[in-house]
Amino acid sequence: MNYDRRVTFIYPQPVIEDPTFNANITQLGPDEALTIFGDAKQRPFVVRLPVSVPVQSGYVQLDSGVNLQITAVTQLRQRTTLYGVEYHGRI
Repeated sequence: MNYDRRVTFIYPQPVIEDPTFNANITQLGPDEALTIFGDAKQRPFVVRLPVSVPVQSGYVQLDSGVNLQITAVTQLRQRTTLYGVEYHGRI
């Protein structure tokens, strides 16, 4: 898995000096979105981080300038997976 993209935590920032991390970012297809969220109208993003980050909700900004609202988090001891949908509001 390539962690070739960058994400920045906007709010809340984790209790770490640098809120920017390398990440692997993919978009869920309609079948997976329907299974996980029960709704296929929005195609959620999956952001995988190679480190464990203590966050449960909030917003992240991708290196492409897209803002995501975190809707679900899976945390393991050595990595974190964020599920988010594109957010167009004010942060």
